[in-house]
Amino acid sequence: MRIFITGATGFLGYHIACECLKAGHTILCLRRKTSVSLFSQEQEKYIEWVTLGTPFMKKTIETFQPEILIHSAWQGVSANDRNNELIQHSNLQFFMDVINLYNYNQIIALGSQEEYGCLNEIIDENVPLNPQSEYAKDKVSCSEVLRNFSKVHGYEWQWLRVFNIYGEKQNTTWLIPAIITECLNNREKIPVTEGRQQYAYLYCDDFAKAIVSVIWKKVNPVSIIYHLPIHYH
Repeated sequence: MRIFITGATGFLGYHIACECLKAGHTILCLRRKTSVSLFSQEQEKYIEWVTLGTPFMKKTIETFQPEILIHSAWQGVSANDRNNELIQHSNLQFFMDVINLYNYNQIIALGSQEEYGCLNEIIDENVPLNPQSEYAKDKVSCSEVLRNFSKVHGYEWQWLRVFNIYGEKQNTTWLIPAIITECLNNREKIPVTEGRQQYAYLYCDDFAKAIVSVIWKKVNPVSIIYHLPIHYH
């Protein structure tokens, strides 16, 4: 399959792109002018890039003729930016721009556990949405745009709400890589919270395999990507 991937210079998108290559797909990845690639020199041989905002961006995508769009790009995922309306609203506009770039056969986009709000129960796809942050609200808005857009254009689509992922290439400010770093530095005490939050984590390679398994499949349009039953506050 020919797959157009956004967010490939980020943690989740990188692993999705790697898994697509392993599965034998041909990929075109979108990047910004300031983006830094996470891929090895060997991997770069099999990746075609297109730079956001360049004059020939749309033409490059049309020439590539992607059958599938995997949208994982999102700005402002850190805690400090999740209520920044300007940043979060720009993600919604960017998403609408990307899905209008080409007549894809399937669109797979990443949502978030945060769309459900703060709960203390096991969550599935039937739990009512209760977005609290601007980040979550715009994630929900993107899913609604995707649902409505598919009714007009008739393509296959999936909105996959992602819970907690960990693994290589993740920023060291996140919990598991932060703890690993502290342990490698022989810290006897690690500054953490009281541990009242309960999460289940999914390894990045397993996450990427789950995403790739959805390619060209007719599955529930709205699904959850996680590993174990999850409680969180």
